[in-house]
Amino acid sequence: MKFIILLILFSIEPGKLYAEDSQNSTEEQETVQTEQKEEFQEWGLFPVVAGNAETGLQLGALAIRFIKPDQPDSRTSTIDLIAFGTTNSQYYAKIAPDIYFGRGKYHAYALFSGSLWPANFYGIGNNTSKDNKESYESTDFNAAFLLERKLRDMFYAGVLYQYDNSEIEAESPSLHFNNSLTGAEGGVRSGLGFSLSIDTRDNINDPRSGTFINFQSKYFEDVFGSDFTYRAVQFHMNYYHMITDETGLAFKGYIRMTRGDIPFQDLSSPDGTDILRGIEYGRYRDRDLASFQAEYRYSIYKKWGGTFFLETAQVADELSDLDIGGWKSGAGAGLRYALNQREKLNVRLDISYVDSGFGIVLSNREAF
Repeated sequence: MKFIILLILFSIEPGKLYAEDSQNSTEEQETVQTEQKEEFQEWGLFPVVAGNAETGLQLGALAIRFIKPDQPDSRTSTIDLIAFGTTNSQYYAKIAPDIYFGRGKYHAYALFSGSLWPANFYGIGNNTSKDNKESYESTDFNAAFLLERKLRDMFYAGVLYQYDNSEIEAESPSLHFNNSLTGAEGGVRSGLGFSLSIDTRDNINDPRSGTFINFQSKYFEDVFGSDFTYRAVQFHMNYYHMITDETGLAFKGYIRMTRGDIPFQDLSSPDGTDILRGIEYGRYRDRDLASFQAEYRYSIYKKWGGTFFLETAQVADELSDLDIGGWKSGAGAGLRYALNQREKLNVRLDISYVDSGFGIVLSNREAF
């Protein structure tokens, strides 16, 4: 669920850390403790005051809890919390723990979210018309889990589970929302799958070098409690190249394919937050999606940075149906503010020209 934060944000940096054992004098130990307290930030907080044509005014808050790793070279765990409502009677709340443990050998991620959200459906395909828009309201509860283990220095393998329960009410009886549209009344999507990754990134929040390759496959079956039977497969490959200490390039290729009795909510679609930034989520939907993105990232001053980006995406019934003239493209520039400078966790504002219109997105964490 995308949101745009239009208020100056702030972070607080309390920290309670324990000094490492050493042969330093008491004075030196106190110095080390002081430096550690200054370096490690436990909380990042900022208010959400947002607005766009789809939602009206949004009001809420976002908090991120940073948890000190159990080993100096382990990744920092986080817990994201967000809640907001809009003047259009839309509501959204989420909690997402992202935990590394066992001396960095294990990684667990969970997401719990709920929403009441009016949205638009334009039909299925890559060439749907804006004039074909039909409104509906969706009440959703979502949960997702991932548990993976590091097998070697860069290889990870894990199991994952996804649960979505939605109730959908169309604004009025229509051609789209009838018995022929799978998922027109909502339902339960419950799927189990696996994940395989290769990860050599120097930092998971704002990488400047390394590669991240991930393959996921999920199976939604009635034995898992799902009202729909289908399979979803996704593959993405990210590459990061540092030009100087202050600049770098980032590239991402992404493919998602679905097969079976697919509810329209889980058809492949650019989300408008990370892919084709600024486009309305669900503007284009179909079984398969392919997208490509490139960014130039640079530092501006202290906690501030910027980016220029190009991206393109297309949906199709099958990847073999992708049309060279059917790509939807976006180009733009962004501003970055380090909510946690040590962990390189940024809040990003991206402004783009996408699908023949202007879009704006402000969110925590990088698009990829």
